[in-house]
Amino acid sequence: MAIASGLVFSFSSVHALHAKDLTSQALDIRLEHALNTANNSALDLFLFENDNLGLKNRYKDFANRFPNAKWTVDKSTLLKDGRTLLNIGITGTRESGGNKYFLKSQQQLAVKTNAGRIINQEILSEYSILRNSQKPLQIELGIPDVVLTGTRYDIDLVLKEPLGDAIVAGGLINITEQQILSETNPYIEIKPMGGGGLFKSVQAPLKPGSQTWAAMLAHPDGLIMVTKRVRIISNEDEKNP
Repeated sequence: MAIASGLVFSFSSVHALHAKDLTSQALDIRLEHALNTANNSALDLFLFENDNLGLKNRYKDFANRFPNAKWTVDKSTLLKDGRTLLNIGITGTRESGGNKYFLKSQQQLAVKTNAGRIINQEILSEYSILRNSQKPLQIELGIPDVVLTGTRYDIDLVLKEPLGDAIVAGGLINITEQQILSETNPYIEIKPMGGGGLFKSVQAPLKPGSQTWAAMLAHPDGLIMVTKRVRIISNEDEKNP
């Protein structure tokens, strides 16, 4: 069973723009337009000529899976450290094996610019929800965006509608950055669960970085697949850049 990637298109290679003196607003507009064009050449403005991470191919693969995807890039604001905050959202649908899948994804990027050129970026938060039910099962994500190294934190996926006599099965695994980049679909074992959702207590690693979790909930009305990145920091001051 395929799961939703944390974010199906990353901007790790976005380092230089060829246009001169772009404002932050112009960057937002141009980026949103390029992503919605569904044409690899539209992304040339934001990528090195040598796309060594294969981002154009990954974007093309995603566009093939979700040809009607809609990208939004919210107007950016400045963070305390001077970087620009971009809120990137994706919605889309696809049909496979007689099922229709609905995708919703959100990512926050902190980008550093110089004379309108992006020279660095950091993912501050991201999540994706993929479901195959025509009925919009309402789910509440109780997963933090950022935690301190070594601390325990909760992962709660709560179905907001009453279950009645229905039984929910669920499972959760930690996925690696390599699995995300290669779009590998990991196996998630699901077991019957009570209480209307999935509730786990997990531990952050001892070193700063990130953890990405993949979860699946099986309900009589359909499947819900979630990925969520958690930023791991060593100092409270890093929570709000």
